[in-house]
Amino acid sequence: MGAADEGSAIQTLRTIATAQTEAKATRGAYGDFDSLVQAGFLDQRFTGSNPTMRGYRFAMTASENEFIVNADPQTTQTAPVTGSRHFYLDSTDNAIHVNPSQPATKQDPLL
Repeated sequence: MGAADEGSAIQTLRTIATAQTEAKATRGAYGDFDSLVQAGFLDQRFTGSNPTMRGYRFAMTASENEFIVNADPQTTQTAPVTGSRHFYLDSTDNAIHVNPSQPATKQDPLL
């Protein structure tokens, strides 16, 4: 399941980037998960401050002019094996950065 979960996390980051681009273009500001859901840019799966999907926990900070989002693998009793890589994306270039062992940052290699 690890590779599938990682692929899902990457696609989810791309979905978030698209939603943020639409929010900035139409509202003049980036948004957090709840505001993006309320505005219809993201679906209900993204409700809350740190949604978890397919074994990855998503954390985002957003302001009027920038956003940063991390996707980190989660291990639970019901899903002990998820992806192993950590991902990072921000508003400067919408490029995904990856770290094999800890939360990714802008300084990590591109995917």
